[in-house]
Parts: sequence; C-alpha cells; structure tokens
Amino acid sequence: MLSDIGLTLDPLLPVQRDAVTCDREPLLVLGAAGTGKTRTLEGRFLWFIEQGCRPEQVLLLTPSEARADATRARLERGLEGGYDELFVTPPVELAALILSAAGPGVDPLEPVLGPAERESEELRELLNVSQLNFESRPDSEIAVQVSKAAGEK
Repeated sequence: MLSDIGLTLDPLLPVQRDAVTCDREPLLVLGAAGTGKTRTLEGRFLWFIEQGCRPEQVLLLTPSEARADATRARLERGLEGGYDELFVTPPVELAALILSAAGPGVDPLEPVLGPAERESEELRELLNVSQLNFESRPDSEIAVQVSKAAGEK
C-alpha cells in the first residue's frame, strides 16, 4: 500500500496522518513554521497517487521556487511510476502557467474582472489616452484634469 510508493505514515503525528488520508476536498493545512505542513502535504500528494490519481493531476503550492524545487525532488524520490510533469509550484508560477495557457489574443482575466476593476482599467486607459502629465502638480489640479478628460470621453 503506502510502502509501495515510498511513504510511511509512522513519522507523522496523528493529526498529520488524519490530514494525509482525509477524504474531504479541498483541504487547507495551516500551522506555524516547523510544524510539519510540508511533510503533511508531501504525504497527501503521495496518498493521492496511491488512491489512483496521476501525478499530473495533483497541484501542490509552495511559498517559493526554492521550496518547490526541494519538495519536487523529495516527491520524485517517492514516486515509482512514470509521470509527465509534477505541478509543485509557487503561486506566481501557477499564475504564469494559467496566463500562458490562455493563448495569444485571449484575455485570461476577462472572466474575473468585476465592475470596480473594469472602471479602474477604463480610468487608466483614459489617463493614458489623454496623456495627462501628473508630475509635480498639486492634487486639486490633477482632479480637474481627470474631470476634464472624463468629460472628453
């Protein structure tokens, strides 16, 4: 079973074992530094593989690229079967992957922009189009220029 993929639950605390084998998804693992979060998540990753998931179907987010590299190396040692790619990455790299997968000419943020964000983008575009110079001007003069530019649109 778990020993087939190089994972043993023995060194884990009972609460960590519960998290590794929890059947609810998604699962959020919280704890202070040094409490075993990474070890728990690595165990859960390998447990998913034992349950029949392909390694390419599991995402493990880490706080940095260095942590992703170290975690990926430990997971690779625990995997006996083949896989295409391990998705062990920090959030910034995940965002880049999502944006690049959208393809050219597609705005991947379109479905997630709300009215406030759209207005902010429109104002930014308006300010760029009007080529307003805000350097070394008082706020009141900037507000007047923005009001005038908005009226021109």
